[in-house]
Amino acid sequence: MKDEIIQLNRDKVYCSYYARATKILPNHRMVAISYKIPDNFNGEIIRELAPSKELLYGYKYGNITEDEYIKTYSFEVLDRLNPIEIYNKIKGKVILCYCGKDSFCHRRLIIEWLQKNLGSDIIGGEI
Repeated sequence: MKDEIIQLNRDKVYCSYYARATKILPNHRMVAISYKIPDNFNGEIIRELAPSKELLYGYKYGNITEDEYIKTYSFEVLDRLNPIEIYNKIKGKVILCYCGKDSFCHRRLIIEWLQKNLGSDIIGGEI
C-alpha cells in the first residue's frame, strides 16, 4: 500500500526526512544517513554518510558556519567515498536525516556530490 503513495524510479536517488518518509515509504526504500537514528526506524542504515558528532554539534550550536560545515563534511566524508559505490547502494531509495525540507542539511550535500560526479539524470529529488 505504501508503494502506491509514492512511486520511486529504481535508478534515481531521493532524499527526505524521517518525520515525512516514515509515514509514506516502505522500509526497504528508506536509508538512514544521520549520526543518530530514530529508535523506531526499520530501514537500512549507511553510517559512512553520517556527519561526525563533532561536526553535527559544532553546526547545531553555532560554533561553525554552513561554509565550514560543507568544507569539513566534504573532506571528512565525501572525498573519501566513491560516488559510484554510494549510488549503487542508494539508487531507488530515499536517504534520510532529521532536517526538515527547507533546512540546510548534509543529505543535500550528498545529492549535489552525486549529481556533480554522476550527472543530474540519477537524481530524483526531495520527497
